[in-house]
Amino acid sequence: SNLSPCEHFDARREKFTSYLERFENYYTMKGLTDTKRIGQLLCASVGSDHYNSLAAFLGPEKPLKSLDYKNLVDEFKKMLIPKRSVVVSQHYFLNIYQKEHQSISEFVAALRRDLSDCEFSVKCQCATQVSIADTFLRAQFIRGLRDDWLRE
Repeated sequence: SNLSPCEHFDARREKFTSYLERFENYYTMKGLTDTKRIGQLLCASVGSDHYNSLAAFLGPEKPLKSLDYKNLVDEFKKMLIPKRSVVVSQHYFLNIYQKEHQSISEFVAALRRDLSDCEFSVKCQCATQVSIADTFLRAQFIRGLRDDWLRE
């Protein structure tokens, strides 16, 4: 099909998991099902910096062209999604404040983007984990607003 090329991954603008969702939509729209070809398309689409970094990370004993899509994704995730401790993630989340000239919707998006790594949950009486992320989201939203009038 005549789709324009998939945008390169830019870690300053989105998480790699979000990029993968967009990439999966892209190859589905192209009608691809062969995992080897999808892997080649990912290598061509992700951008030269990330491609070269992964090639160096894996070394010559594991060439990128030998990996199928699932294995490539696993290797890219190891490299591009460093596992941060939950405590550190919570600290970063609790230090998000609305920036000057940042709209409220952009501020909420920034909060939601970092909320997923925080694992805000409690064990309820039913013995299952219950998310309390919305409580923290609301509290940090109010706490981080620049406008005192809106905060009150």
